[in-house]
Amino acid sequence: RRRLLHFFSQRFSEADPGPFFPQAWKPSVELSSAELAASALPSARTHLPRGLWPSAVRRAIEEGECVFEQQAEDGATFRIYRSSCFEARTYDAGKAWGPGGERVGAVFGVGEAAPARSRAVPVGEPLERATQFVEVATWEDGGALRCRSYVVLETQCGHRIAMEKLADGTVRWDEDPPALAFRNSRAKVLRSADCRAAFRTVLDLRRLHFMESRLEQTAGGATPSERRRFADIAFCRAAGGAS
Repeated sequence: RRRLLHFFSQRFSEADPGPFFPQAWKPSVELSSAELAASALPSARTHLPRGLWPSAVRRAIEEGECVFEQQAEDGATFRIYRSSCFEARTYDAGKAWGPGGERVGAVFGVGEAAPARSRAVPVGEPLERATQFVEVATWEDGGALRCRSYVVLETQCGHRIAMEKLADGTVRWDEDPPALAFRNSRAKVLRSADCRAAFRTVLDLRRLHFMESRLEQTAGGATPSERRRFADIAFCRAAGGAS
């Protein structure tokens, strides 16, 4: 159904539900530009994989609040629960489509209060902190259960950059990823260091990313030890220590 697909997509906005929903759902009072922006930020949301839904939904409901609840003409109820880290969207069919019961249709990671990013983080921006995480073991291609190691860099202006080598050898560089707070909450901190005394900048780690990406073109994937080794090197490069 187009109505459900739209509601569970990033395009849906509480301030302007769209043509698939009753006009009465639109706010009766015109919202300010700030309120409108807060209710419609597709760039600040990212779909979470279904394996993370149970804990994300629980936290969205327990730590957040129901910020949207509307009933359609066929009796179905649409709700949005939002906390500082997640957004869960549900519908309750009521008597419209058989047995009722609230069901989850989409879960998003919501970006923490990070600077609005209209362009790449400047390469000359100083690094303030580096933190190395190890993520809970997950099933990967080939049926292996693997832990994932990654590093988060924090810059002087408040940007956060996640670096990680994946199983296929790809080297990730994600600037201000929206679901980072949620991911970090499920991971274990291995170590953290203040980078200011090392006088490192984003460029120093960008060079490492570039070099590792070139290696990826000539290698066939990465072993778990190689992925952990990359996280170790990235952390030490940022902190100014030996790798």
